[in-house]
Amino acid sequence: MTDYAQYLESETWQAKRLEALSRAQWACQLCNAHSSRSTLEVHHRSYRKLGKPGEMADLVVLCADCHGLYHEYGKLAKEPAT
Repeated sequence: MTDYAQYLESETWQAKRLEALSRAQWACQLCNAHSSRSTLEVHHRSYRKLGKPGEMADLVVLCADCHGLYHEYGKLAKEPAT
């Protein structure tokens, strides 16, 4: 298991994850989908502060669809074609 995978299993991460979800009021911070309608995931914008003070500022709550788009396009929204 990688260090990152171990971190995601830790009590420290689970607490930060719940804090991020609560801060976002259990809704996607991009499309506003709520946890009652969609699976919410906590995405790291950066891994530089992983497990360190300030990590919360790097966390964004996304629904599974928005999170998938981010990983597909490398950004949080598809830009219109020009």
